[in-house]
Amino acid sequence: MVRIALLSLALISVLFGTTYWVHSTNGDDAWSGTSPDSAFATLGAATTAMGQNDQCHACGTFTETLTFSDNDDEGCRFSEWPDSAYWTIDGEATRECIYIEANCGYWNETYPGIHNCKAVNSISPCVELGIHASLIMTACSISVPSVDSAITSEDYCILLIDSSYIESSSYGLYQNDYSGTRVSNSTFNSATPVVLFDECVLLSHRNIYNCTGDGDGLLVTGMSTLLCDEDVFSSSGTTKFIHSRYGIYIRLTKCRIVGNKANANEYAIYADTPGSLMDIVNCTIDSCCHGLRGKHTAIRIMNTVLSRCDTAIAKTGNISVIALDISECATDTSDIYGGPISYWTFDPELDGNKVAQADSAKLVGVNIFGELEAPLWDDLGHWFRNSDGTPAIGWRSPYSDTGWPESGCQETTIHWGIRSPARRLK
Repeated sequence: MVRIALLSLALISVLFGTTYWVHSTNGDDAWSGTSPDSAFATLGAATTAMGQNDQCHACGTFTETLTFSDNDDEGCRFSEWPDSAYWTIDGEATRECIYIEANCGYWNETYPGIHNCKAVNSISPCVELGIHASLIMTACSISVPSVDSAITSEDYCILLIDSSYIESSSYGLYQNDYSGTRVSNSTFNSATPVVLFDECVLLSHRNIYNCTGDGDGLLVTGMSTLLCDEDVFSSSGTTKFIHSRYGIYIRLTKCRIVGNKANANEYAIYADTPGSLMDIVNCTIDSCCHGLRGKHTAIRIMNTVLSRCDTAIAKTGNISVIALDISECATDTSDIYGGPISYWTFDPELDGNKVAQADSAKLVGVNIFGELEAPLWDDLGHWFRNSDGTPAIGWRSPYSDTGWPESGCQETTIHWGIRSPARRLK
């Protein structure tokens, strides 16, 4: 047991190095900084003393830029004192709050990190990563509503953000060439919350994107990739929530986009990239002027609801659909061109529980132009029938408590697209 304890202490020492303390009011840069009673007064004194994988507890408000240096501060971590909620960096409208020097955290080096930090009153950007730099940011607030950019990364950067709040007037996160970011459990409040520029990747999980301007929300350019999972998008006046402008791939899973129809050019998803691909799975698009436009883009949709949009789908080049429910929308399929729209259904004999089985899916037809005729329910109210009595496309309502409609299809119901018995959306 003694040997195990000694090995554990040795491992902790390797992982975390020396612990330093800094207090903006009660500290002194002439002290050692190695205990709360001998804390430094400035962040600069702490970073000068710190080596790779050291950590520092900070308390108070600091009017300086926190700089992580190459070859010195890889793996260094700043966090709050144990008895305080957060610590603050005030840029006094004259400087950046946090700067990661080029090559700090590059390749196989450990990333520097900040935790429970508030950054305010900065110039633009508030947080900047130099080329080949990396940063881990958790439980932070980067609130600079009067400046253009909250966070900017140069080429080949890695940024990991969790449980944080990002606010700026224009860009929440502006990511330059060949950079990768993972964001989770965070909130963005900016005109354009995210820009991916030139072959970048963003992995987004359970975030809230509030688009406050009249331009793009999440802008994906230059062969970049956007992967969103369980995200929520809202707006106080945006034109395009998600805009793929020469993005290579976008995937939305379990996402919700809610518009306000304040702008006649409002789109939930707007893609104008030749040769790109988009997957929309288990999503809800609600109350937007326009739901989906995918000019020259191959789009695959599964188990998705478009509701209360002035136009659900327009100018789509190639779209394949499994279980799409469009309701309370005016949809002009004559505006869809390029490739066929594929409709899939499931074999009811193989689907006794009326839950979609992927291995029983069958392509039942395509439609390129023109409106769909409203089919009829069968005697059990489960499956559509064509006018000649043959099985047509069935569906499972995401709005019904039982998962199945209580009455037959009405001729006045505005539904367009696929009707297959897919699993109910939650």
